[in-house]
Amino acid sequence: MTSYALVNISHSASNKIKVCPACGQASFLGRRKYCSPACRQRLLDKLAVLTGLLQALRVRYATFSFTPNTLVLNMVIWGYGPVYTFLWERSLNRKPSEDLMDMTEILGREWWREHNERNSRHQACLHIMERARTGIVGREQVRPLSTQSPKVNQRHLTVLAISRSQIAGKNAKASVKAAFRRQAMRHHPDLDGSHEVFLKVHSAYQELMEWVKHPVMTRKTGLPGKWTYNGRRWIPPLTGMRLAPGQPG
Repeated sequence: MTSYALVNISHSASNKIKVCPACGQASFLGRRKYCSPACRQRLLDKLAVLTGLLQALRVRYATFSFTPNTLVLNMVIWGYGPVYTFLWERSLNRKPSEDLMDMTEILGREWWREHNERNSRHQACLHIMERARTGIVGREQVRPLSTQSPKVNQRHLTVLAISRSQIAGKNAKASVKAAFRRQAMRHHPDLDGSHEVFLKVHSAYQELMEWVKHPVMTRKTGLPGKWTYNGRRWIPPLTGMRLAPGQPG
């Protein structure tokens, strides 16, 4: 098995071009996260096949990511122990889902061959784990994170030029008021601004102030830049988050 340096996957090559987390293709996706629903489902189907192998190996958590050259599969087994990392060389002009299926089938056949020869699930698991590398990432980089984000209309945030982190902070009320004042100075009709735009600014201000009084949060689980297995199902990569500096993928 050929080993490659790990490279984090970036999901936004620029303000306009984004990378599909299912196939890695960079294109103008607009507000879409994936190239298409079919692209996302294609990878999910292959990850579902991989789940059978993970269950046989008694995997508690796992992450899957890819670079143009390599598939990266990190696994944490139930109990204590290292993170097992499989680095799999990608084939030219093939989708990550196709390479993933090859890797799953090869490892699966090896598991069954060892299981049938030794009549032992434990020995079959040990055989597969001997093919993995350890010490590349820590357990905390495989365990899914749980995050909370304000459940507000993105349009209101855009109109006031304010971020979700600002309205989720301790000074949310002051942040919203300051943002409103800045936009009001720019768009107030008495200051040669647009009456229509000012109405949108005022409406966004009212909506966000109402949210500050009665905040509602959306909870998300996963990891940025990686598909995450939580012991039951695969979770898409989180967006709007980044790994800490120096944290490998």
